Amino acid sequence: MNATEGMASKWLLFEEIQLRGMTTRTWIVSNKRNNTLLGEVRWYGQWRQYAFIPDEFGTVLAGSCLSDLAEFIRRAMSERKGK
Repeated sequence: MNATEGMASKWLLFEEIQLRGMTTRTWIVSNKRNNTLLGEVRWYGQWRQYAFIPDEFGTVLAGSCLSDLAEFIRRAMSERKGK
């Protein structure tokens, strides 16, 4: 199991998706409570790292959600570097 697959969050759901033509992994991030799409975690080439891209302007995340999101990105980067 990958580290990102084992990521548990009280509020966020991370679902890996396959995008045509993409060689890096991408995950949709949604709210567990009502399944609202918040954005996605994907490779951001200019920064050479995974980043969270909000779905809409005005996405609101509390501190605990931001911590979970940061931990998920850290794990994704660790997996990428491990390859």
